Amino acid sequence: MKKILFATTALVATAGVASADVSFSGNAAFGALKVAGADDFEIAHRIDLYARGTAETDTGLSFHAIVEFEQLENTGVAADKTGDNDTTTIIGMSAGNVTVQYGNTDGAIDKNTSEAYRIRGVDFEGWGGRVDNKDDGEILRMDYVMDALRVSLSYADTDEAAGIGFSYTADLGGTSVNIGLGYEDGDQGDLAAITLGAQFGAFGARIGYWDGSEDNAEQVDISVQYQANDLTLWAEYLMNETADTDNYTVGATYNLGGGATVFAQVGTRDTAALGDEQEFASFGVAFGF
Repeated sequence: MKKILFATTALVATAGVASADVSFSGNAAFGALKVAGADDFEIAHRIDLYARGTAETDTGLSFHAIVEFEQLENTGVAADKTGDNDTTTIIGMSAGNVTVQYGNTDGAIDKNTSEAYRIRGVDFEGWGGRVDNKDDGEILRMDYVMDALRVSLSYADTDEAAGIGFSYTADLGGTSVNIGLGYEDGDQGDLAAITLGAQFGAFGARIGYWDGSEDNAEQVDISVQYQANDLTLWAEYLMNETADTDNYTVGATYNLGGGATVFAQVGTRDTAALGDEQEFASFGVAFGF
């Protein structure tokens, strides 16, 4: 991460502001990608860049603003030759154990439930039909965090979705266990979710279940991971009833040092929309900065 400290009057003009700074970070990947239904691999790449500005008052009140430049690409599979080039923003403030933020942030469910083990790679090529929030952008969320407990409330202005979420992580003598719960209800229907995760030494396991009224959005996600020094192996199974799909994925990464990794993954998707079981795969190099 690169950090630039600004002490100019332009950034500290607000009364009571003691300091302000801006930091930049990001990640990138390049390699080859074969999506479900395609006959050949194609060269692909992806770059995500994040800019974060913070300021703190003399009384300890903190403010932050985040600009996300995601999926900056202009090559890849035919359908994505120009890339999405998404630009989104988040603004927020925090005091003590409470943080409030608004924009392209997570809703209460997404903030408190654990994602399956997986590789970002050059794309989310194997994850069609995945349940996420039932809210839809422009999200206002408040978090209360005390030690291992988080409680979240959220409201999505776009589709009037209100949500609540809880998560707790316990250290059981060398084994870390996490539980996440959430519920949201809005114009797109309601959604409830529960996830469980455990990490014991080099092994990790996660399971999640989502169930909602809109389009019968039911999903089960199971994943396991094993890490041995610089090598990480993982596997995931995803069943989504709405998309009528079963996904199986296995993958591996190898740490090259300096924030860079080599990655590879392969899997199958069996969906009613595709008509039969189809393979997807990708490999390449990813790094953070």
